[in-house]
Amino acid sequence: MTSRKNPHIAGRASLPRLDVEPHCGVVAEFPFRVRIGAYRFSVRFVEPAVLPRRNESTWTDYNYQTISLSCDLDETSILRSFLRRVILSLHYVHGIDSTSNEETFTHSFAGGLVNFATDNPEAWVWFNQMLDLHVGNGTDFGRAAHGLGKRRLARPQRLLIRDRACNVIVMNRKTSDREKRWGDYSYATGDIRYCESLVGVHKAIIFWHEVVHAIHDQWKMTDGNSLRNFAQAQTLGTLSFIRKNPGAWHWLLQTLNEAAGAADMRSKAA
Repeated sequence: MTSRKNPHIAGRASLPRLDVEPHCGVVAEFPFRVRIGAYRFSVRFVEPAVLPRRNESTWTDYNYQTISLSCDLDETSILRSFLRRVILSLHYVHGIDSTSNEETFTHSFAGGLVNFATDNPEAWVWFNQMLDLHVGNGTDFGRAAHGLGKRRLARPQRLLIRDRACNVIVMNRKTSDREKRWGDYSYATGDIRYCESLVGVHKAIIFWHEVVHAIHDQWKMTDGNSLRNFAQAQTLGTLSFIRKNPGAWHWLLQTLNEAAGAADMRSKAA
């Protein structure tokens, strides 16, 4: 299959081939659906003329459960647009809107992204393969998301969030119990902390939760900002984080894989 405009519609060795859908302005459809809450979205490339808003190159239809991307988008725009649509859908199913505060947006995205990864293994691998193209330099995120990555990496000790250096500190359980928190982000120092006793999915969620606070801080997202602005900051901040901290993203992928493996073992033992 060939495409007039978008090289990804033809497929590549590292990307899943897309199925042709020759009606209603649909150029191609992804071979997997995306589950977010109770919805199972089909994801497709469409002619720009069929999108309902001229100033939007993407669209989510909750009634018909479709995520549409313009076939004019380039590699980077596909990645950014897909992530933004996922983030907006996560907030939608969590009941988040422009009246919600910063903590609620953080909680929705942190737990939502981990939930997306565990609910959508095919889409998660594809997304990370696209990150390989976006970041480059042999990142191998796609293989890591598939559980075929590098040797076990040490936890990240220092992160770059936009232009701010953030130390990653592991709290002992005594401190965590005394302060009654699993983790936190210091707006004053930029330090990110999480409790040493965290494991698996919970560790991934708490770690990403504090990273999202740091992203919001650097993108000037505070209470009173709109849903649109939060979603845009979370999209750009996530891609920036991955590009500047590839080792930390690998570590997060490995943490999720270990959680999935532990869940499989528990299921078999039951």
